[in-house]
Amino acid sequence: ASYLIIVRDSAGNSTTLRDTVEGFTVMYEGVDSLNPQRRYEGIRYRETVCDTISIYNYGFRTKVFPVVGLALSTQFSVPAHQFPFVLLPGERKKLAVCYRVDEIPLTTVVQDNLLQWNDTLLIGDVCVSRPLPLIGDVVLDDYTSSLRCDIPLRAINPYRPPLGAMAIRPNPAGGDITLDITAQDAVAATLIIQNTLGQEEYRRELRITKGVNSIPLTLDALMAGTYTVRLDANGTVQTTRLVVVR
Repeated sequence: ASYLIIVRDSAGNSTTLRDTVEGFTVMYEGVDSLNPQRRYEGIRYRETVCDTISIYNYGFRTKVFPVVGLALSTQFSVPAHQFPFVLLPGERKKLAVCYRVDEIPLTTVVQDNLLQWNDTLLIGDVCVSRPLPLIGDVVLDDYTSSLRCDIPLRAINPYRPPLGAMAIRPNPAGGDITLDITAQDAVAATLIIQNTLGQEEYRRELRITKGVNSIPLTLDALMAGTYTVRLDANGTVQTTRLVVVR
């Protein structure tokens, strides 16, 4: 979600603030929306494994996390040397998460000699967090200890939108405009501008590239008024409002 604020004084001077809503622009990398979790499989009793989760900031604002939370703080931990964890707009970064099996969980036996620890990793702000369930298996028939780090961790996110924050500048506009949009990957999209009756006034096929895109648009054919701008990519629709002045 994004917003645009324009402030004008009586002399006609103006300033524009364009930003994304706090807490809605950070996600875990992943594609499986049916089973959103990260599972540590086959971990021996008294063994530690440290893996990495890839996190992506698809908004216009730099995100700074002094800490990253765990709902239960049982056998999972996030090494403190990584903080503050800073994500620039459009940046991907890896966060190490460790799993230490030094106790036997009092949970249901999944199969022979296999128990589970459960926790939830929370990336976000005070008002919004991105939960990622963590499941750690415990194998009891081997008591050897080892440390394995830098193993890629396949984090799963419930939803991976193809498009990020979208904004139009200037807005209101009296001539050409620029459409700003971020994307996780290159994607084909359809831009549609509709009037207040829902009638299509403008259509254009776009090729959105990975990262931050700034697309110039000429809208000379539009009359003065308020319009809805729709951007459709793979079934995901972003909308915003455009005001044209003549």
